[in-house]
Amino acid sequence: MKIKILEKGLRDYFGYTYKNHKGEAIVEIAKGLKDKEYMGTLIHEILHILYPNDSEYNVDQNAKVLTRYLWEQRFRRLG
Repeated sequence: MKIKILEKGLRDYFGYTYKNHKGEAIVEIAKGLKDKEYMGTLIHEILHILYPNDSEYNVDQNAKVLTRYLWEQRFRRLG
């Protein structure tokens, strides 16, 4: 599965996931997020793609756990 990630000037949320007219998964992430917020948002939105029937609560909790452990292991965004 291919996921396209776009940074956009989002107002009301950090991230959003949808499928385009070709059926490709798109993740939009708000510009200007701090590194850890960006990581958490990206993980959260990808979990929505991988587990579309999971509740928002479960997605959020799992994203927080993954973000915490990756951050503790010093994974960082390049660039």
